[in-house]
Amino acid sequence: RYSVSGEFRQQLKELLQQIQSTEPHFIRCIKPNPQNQAFLPDTEKPFLHRPSVAEQLSYQGVLAAIKVARAGFPVRFWHSDFLRKPNPQNQ
Repeated sequence: RYSVSGEFRQQLKELLQQIQSTEPHFIRCIKPNPQNQAFLPDTEKPFLHRPSVAEQLSYQGVLAAIKVARAGFPVRFWHSDFLRKPNPQNQ
């Protein structure tokens, strides 16, 4: 028997299967300036509005990630991989 809710459940199930079969990668898009122009008018010089770019990087968490990496935590491990690594303190 066909029902709208049954079709919705089936579509949701297929979507979740597709999502679970992928590895997510994130691309952060940064607008270089409010006008979305690559170069300054009548020049070959890139048109970069630094305050706007810094604000976007801050909102996206990139600056916080850089601070963490500079503090000495540049690598992320899966918990299981971390537990498998040799630990000199436990020897």
